[in-house]
Amino acid sequence: MPTLDEPTSERTPRRTLPVALVVIVVAGLTVSSWHPHDPTNWFLEPVWVLIGLP
Repeated sequence: MPTLDEPTSERTPRRTLPVALVVIVVAGLTVSSWHPHDPTNWFLEPVWVLIGLP
């Protein structure tokens, strides 16, 4: 029986999925923030993602 310190195959996807999703969201925000047409509009659209991400 595995202890709490040992990761199991059942626990690993649960840990990697949120990290992968955060990386995808941050990459998307980074790409979309590169030279936006209207910086204020760009900030107002993803502000809820930036608030909800943590």
